[in-house]
Amino acid sequence: MMFKSPQAFYDAVIGKSIDMDGAYGAQCWDLFDFYCAKQGVTCSRYCALTGFAGDLYKLRYQYGYDKYFEFFYPKNAKRGDWYFSDRHVARFGMCTQTALFFFWDRIRAARSGSR
Repeated sequence: MMFKSPQAFYDAVIGKSIDMDGAYGAQCWDLFDFYCAKQGVTCSRYCALTGFAGDLYKLRYQYGYDKYFEFFYPKNAKRGDWYFSDRHVARFGMCTQTALFFFWDRIRAARSGSR
């Protein structure tokens, strides 16, 4: 199943507890892992540096995320974009926290940028 729009993703997950790895209950990382699994993103989602979700942004090129996501500045964020901070990952439009880094949801594009 691929999500055709941010709304389709929201509809599939809102009100549900998603625990992809069975560790520590449902967390922000599990939501990103669920999305990637459903979208066919085959990159590692192991948080190898600190154990927090922000590692995925820091390791984005080593893991190959640039083959699946476009990276850009926060000022260009739109509803449905993924954002990363040092310890958190969320979808823009689902959360109100200030974002430090973003992944864009468009498959197979690669432009870089961070704050």
